[in-house]
This record gives sequence, structure tokens and C-alpha cells, in this order.
Amino acid sequence: MMIQLEQLERMEFAMGAIAELMNDSGARWIVGGSTGLALRGIGIGRPPRDLDLYSDLDSALLLHKRLERYSVDQQHWSETDRYQSLLSHYVIETVPVEVVGGFVVQAHGCRYALEVNDWLLGHSLEVQCNGKRLHVVPLSHELLFNVLRDRTDRADIIVQAAIETRAASELADQLVELSYRNVLQEELIAPWLLKLRGREGGLHDER
Repeated sequence: MMIQLEQLERMEFAMGAIAELMNDSGARWIVGGSTGLALRGIGIGRPPRDLDLYSDLDSALLLHKRLERYSVDQQHWSETDRYQSLLSHYVIETVPVEVVGGFVVQAHGCRYALEVNDWLLGHSLEVQCNGKRLHVVPLSHELLFNVLRDRTDRADIIVQAAIETRAASELADQLVELSYRNVLQEELIAPWLLKLRGREGGLHDER
């Protein structure tokens, strides 16, 4: 537990440093991955190892411009069978940092495009790190991302955390909203809605 706390403190220090560097840059970005979960008090069995920052493409360029002195590679477009993004990597305050711009996930007949400015930030968790205001991705993103990449172990942890904090209904509603904004297969998503709602788990909103 002490090691995990120390690691999270290092992450928070790095995030505060990044926020200071990005001050007045106009970039919009959000914290995700295991660090984002840890900031919510959700553990995955090990401390966070790196810091994942998501942004839209225009903000990814601004981020790289301000963080370039810490870069360990060139910002580059990366495309695989499953992922598309503008990637760059840094080491800041001894913490490995990855900036992922314009991230798109395609798997299981689904296409999920991260809309940082238009959607994720509006549903994010706001936290303070070294006096700086930061945003953590909504759990709906973490749930969907882990389902699409076949990490059902993490998806189960996220669902259980939502149930324990009485946030399951909100998480289910956001997952439905994401299905309207993206191409998601109902048979992939419905079982997770069923776990969250404890009843009919289809994508059709009841409103």
C-alpha cells in the first residue's frame, strides 16, 4: 500500500508539472488509464506505472510543443488493426508519460472515437494536483475501452466500483449515450448494462 501511495504521489507531482507547463496553451486534455482509476480510488492490483493523457488532435500538437523538452521520441501517427492515434512519449519527474491524440478504437465490429473536448471533459471527474485543476476520464470511457480491448478483468473492477459508490445508473446512462455517438455492437455492450442496471440491459434508452 505504501509503495502504491508513493507511486501515485509521483504521478500527481508529474500531473501538476504538466498542468503548469500547459498553462495558457489552449490545450484540452484529460487523464486516463490506471492513474485515472487510482485518482478515483479504484485499484487494479498494482500501482500505476505511467501516465496516459488523451486529447483531440489539435490539442495533442499543443501538448507536444510545450512538453517537447521531455520527449523520448518524435510525435507520430500510429495505426494498427485496433488503434489509431497521434502518439508521443515523455519522461517527466521520472514518470513515463504518453500523449494520445485523436484516439480511435476499432474492435469486435465497433468503432469508438474519443471526443475529449466535446464529450469526455463534460463528464469528467475534476481533481486537484499541486494546486492545479485536472480532469479524469469518466468511468464510462474506461469501461468501454477495456471491454473493446478484451480486458474484462478491469471492466469488472470498474462495474463493481460503480455499484459500490452508487454510480452504476449514471455509468449505464453514459454507456448508452456513447453508443449513440459511436458504432457499438449491442451484443457486446448489453451484458455490461445488465450488470449495472440489474435488469434489462439493452442499448435502447427508456427516456
